[in-house]
Amino acid sequence: MSIEMIPDIYLCIMTAFLGEIYPEIRLISADYGEDLVIRVHMVLDRPVNDEDIEEMDCVITEIDAAFNLEDASDIEDRIFFSEEPLCEIETLPYIIYMRYEE
Repeated sequence: MSIEMIPDIYLCIMTAFLGEIYPEIRLISADYGEDLVIRVHMVLDRPVNDEDIEEMDCVITEIDAAFNLEDASDIEDRIFFSEEPLCEIETLPYIIYMRYEE
């Protein structure tokens, strides 16, 4: 992969999350850095459970399949719970999804 693939990766991640976004997800962000690792972070409005991990695994599998990655370590995911306002949550550079909150 090359750094120029960022638009393709962004669209791939968005596509991987189609049908996978549920009401408890507040924010999904992503990045693809010079280290050639795709990073995906998901913020929930409640503590993380096994179903959340399984959902993220499905999304990561979709991304992996789209790019035929040689090594699963080329994708890093993180799921966490936060009650902070969205504007105060540290995100990765590319926002994939952000829930509307007043």
